[in-house]
Amino acid sequence: MPEADDGVLAECARLGRFAGLLVRSFSGGTDLMHLRRRRRPMSLAAGMQWDLLPPLKVRSAAGLACGRLEPAYEIAGDAFDYVINDDLLHAAIFDGMGHGVDSTLLTTLAVGAYRHARRSGESLEETHAQIEQAVADQYDGDAFVTGAVTRLDLRSGTLEWTNAGHPAPLLLRSHQVVKELRCSPSLPWGLGGACQEVGNEALEPGDWVLVFTDGVVEGRSHHGEEYGVERLADAWARQSATNGDPEEVVRRLVEEIMSYNAGKLRDDASLMLVSWEAPAASARTWPPQPLR
Repeated sequence: MPEADDGVLAECARLGRFAGLLVRSFSGGTDLMHLRRRRRPMSLAAGMQWDLLPPLKVRSAAGLACGRLEPAYEIAGDAFDYVINDDLLHAAIFDGMGHGVDSTLLTTLAVGAYRHARRSGESLEETHAQIEQAVADQYDGDAFVTGAVTRLDLRSGTLEWTNAGHPAPLLLRSHQVVKELRCSPSLPWGLGGACQEVGNEALEPGDWVLVFTDGVVEGRSHHGEEYGVERLADAWARQSATNGDPEEVVRRLVEEIMSYNAGKLRDDASLMLVSWEAPAASARTWPPQPLR
């Protein structure tokens, strides 16, 4: 272009989003898009797990969700899922016991049960129960999945969640961790326990919720020090202060975690961000722009 003024840059950004939509629409009919993203061969378990994952980000005017999973090429049993259905943003994270294909099959069952219950319009408590039933029926108490299921009302900002033996999500506000979102924890799915409590939190516009697997905080440095929740909170404060796109913030968080672990994790590490903007204030943060 002869001159890259603000108008030209805005149009380029719109074209970039349009190109992303085209890539996404064609990716279901060819392996070429998937293969070009790879930097090296994946294990069978990793390939199966990646096919479970949603897009890097989903968003509407009132909210968004994004996630990332490492190690990308040798995944054991982590997965996450999110969708926006009308005025509800549904998001969940899973961590199946064990490693390799067995763990991937276990997590795949849990994700399938979650999607089935969600698409049937079940309550959060019933969704939790159906995941439990599916894993228990198939494995008869010999395997389990930890995780958290969340649902965000995009009209009111009300967040609900259940916890199946999983680390508590973090509530993030103004680049700081406000608190852990705790509710009475249920047993991991597959061990026969009922849902103990559905947590409830009223979010403020611009709030974020960070959900993660234990591989994030249980990683250790070469000195044997655990990464821990406090380091994760500090990393969020630094990276979110850059005001980068949410998926870029998640990517940098994962890079910090990988660096702390000298590039080799003992377990999968997954991060999922969910945010809410009040509909009237939605233009302030990462707005979707209409195509012309």
